[in-house]
Amino acid sequence: MAAKLKPLRLVEATTSRDDNPGCRLANETDNESDNATGNATGNVTGDATAGAAGDSGTRRPGQEPRSRHELTRGPDLVAIYESFSVAYEEAAALDDWTVLEDFFTTDIIFVSHGEPFANATQGIDDVLAYLRSRMEGFGLRFDERMVIRRLGPERKGNQVYLRWAGLYRSLGAPTLRIEGSSTVSFQGRLISRVDETISHQSAARVKRWLARYSDHMLPTPGGLIREILGEARRKNVH
Repeated sequence: MAAKLKPLRLVEATTSRDDNPGCRLANETDNESDNATGNATGNVTGDATAGAAGDSGTRRPGQEPRSRHELTRGPDLVAIYESFSVAYEEAAALDDWTVLEDFFTTDIIFVSHGEPFANATQGIDDVLAYLRSRMEGFGLRFDERMVIRRLGPERKGNQVYLRWAGLYRSLGAPTLRIEGSSTVSFQGRLISRVDETISHQSAARVKRWLARYSDHMLPTPGGLIREILGEARRKNVH
C-alpha cells in the first residue's frame, strides 16, 4: 500500500523561506494563475473560506476592544477574520464546528457561487452543518491541501475581502488548482454573510478533475464506515 502524503500547511503566497518546502511550493505554483481570477468573488471548496490561518493570538469577537483605534473607528475586522481563520482550521481538525459559533450572527447567510458547488444556506446551525459537510465531502478527501492568499485580507467598509488559490493533491492524480475570492460581511464584530465564488476556469477544471480522478480521493468518513461494514459482511458470507 502506498504511503499517504503528508498534509500541506496553509501558507500565504507572500511567504518565502528556503527551509520550508511548503512555502516554496506556494510561491512557485501561484504563478500558474487563471486569467479570470480577478473576476471571482469567493471560494467554495471547503478550505479557502478561512484562507491561510493568521496569528492564533488574535482575540475572539466577544472580547472588549483593546486600543483607542478600535474605540474610535470600530472593531478591527481583519483581525477578527484572522481569528476566524484559525478557528476554522481548528474546527476541521477536531471535527468540532461549534468553535465557529462565536463568530457568526444567528441568522448568518452563507452563499457559494459557481458550479459545481453552488449553494445558499441561512441560520447558524444550518451554516455550521454545511461547512462540515463540504469539508468532509471535498477538502478532507485529498492527501494534501494548501490555501494560498493572493490578495488581502483587506477591509472594505463593513466587509473583508480576500483572493485565494487552493491546491489539492491525491496520490496518482495531478494537482487540482482552484482560484477565487471571498467577501465576508460583518454586523459589528460578528460575521453576518459570506459570499464565495470560484473562477469560471476553475469551475470547469474541477468538473474535469472529478470526472477523471475522483477514484483517487480518500473516502468520506461515512463512506469509510460503509466500506468497513461491507467488508465485514462479505467475510461473514464466506
